[in-house]
Amino acid sequence: MSRYLYILILTLVSGTNFLLSAERRENTPPPPGVVIQASVDWENQKDCVSSPSLVVMPDGTYIATNDCFHMTPTTVHESKDQGATWTKIAEIENHNSGTLFRIGTTLYLIGYYHPQVPGKDYSWIGLRKSEDGGHTWTDPGTDPHSGVLLSDDVYFSDAVPVLIHNGRVWWQVDVVRGGNEMWLFGVGNNAAMVISAPIDCNLLDADNWTRSNVVESKTDETAWGWIEGNVLADPNGEMFVYMRMEQPDDKTHCIAKLRLSQDGKELAFDINKDLIPFPSRRAKFNIRYDEVSNKYWSLTSWGTNGPRNRLLLVCSEDMVDWDIRATIYKDEEYPQNGFQYVDWRVDGDDLVLAMRLGWHGRNFHDANYIVFDRIKDFRNRTDAE
Repeated sequence: MSRYLYILILTLVSGTNFLLSAERRENTPPPPGVVIQASVDWENQKDCVSSPSLVVMPDGTYIATNDCFHMTPTTVHESKDQGATWTKIAEIENHNSGTLFRIGTTLYLIGYYHPQVPGKDYSWIGLRKSEDGGHTWTDPGTDPHSGVLLSDDVYFSDAVPVLIHNGRVWWQVDVVRGGNEMWLFGVGNNAAMVISAPIDCNLLDADNWTRSNVVESKTDETAWGWIEGNVLADPNGEMFVYMRMEQPDDKTHCIAKLRLSQDGKELAFDINKDLIPFPSRRAKFNIRYDEVSNKYWSLTSWGTNGPRNRLLLVCSEDMVDWDIRATIYKDEEYPQNGFQYVDWRVDGDDLVLAMRLGWHGRNFHDANYIVFDRIKDFRNRTDAE
């Protein structure tokens, strides 16, 4: 199946589910978890909520961000009661698909940035800083010394993890080939790059950031290309980037493992040996290392009779062999419900998460909720289905 035929089929399916959504709206059960933000009208694609990110502050406050399908503004929410209730504390214009991370009590948001420069309709990469827990943020403007990190090409990002390793901050960014219509031209046009900077420098200054080389997508009959990567260090300290692969064959589930040099300058991939089996189905995943269990963990979207109608808790000791430990959510009655694009953090013995949720709406993809939930004692879960 060509990528263009796939897009056409997805569009037709979306239209069918649009007609069904009005009937479902009358008797829709409440979504799982705690609602952080809900779409006012999920039949309007511009109002579909997207790109959740989550961080736990040193005082126990939870901070979450999201946008509306890459439209501004990004909203910032906080919870002072471990996720039981959420309050919107800020809106950030011209900044989307951001990843939250913190260094001490200083909070950062990195993502793609619309500079509002005449004649420049593409996206840059911007970094903002908050010293008051997300209530106020710096503005990059057009200054490479105030948060404009990348501005010389067309870039894309989503809420993929920031890694702090060996005294540096690491993050993967997509270089968009084919202009802003990334999905129309297919992710096979996307290239991968890593940027990094010393943890103790002024991170808002682009001069302090190192770029890797850019690696173009490698495609064959089982893989269309990549997007939305995770920078990781394996148990031996070797560095890699695990990229989501867009694949037409539902029986083939792999991710790409790009090899990254210790200085962050060299990124390489071999399609003959660097495709890793991974239990995820055409959706972003965030992988993080847990020092207590000495394992890498992720929450991945899966499908039985629907594209993303299950959410799985998976782990690995070596970043190669992945064990499905638990089925966190599933919905067989309405398989078009989508549990997807989860960001998460470890909080003691629990895993806390923010998730983009398509719930009895237009289709699995066009989410109408951002929800929070808690997986208690996640390291000991063994209830996969």
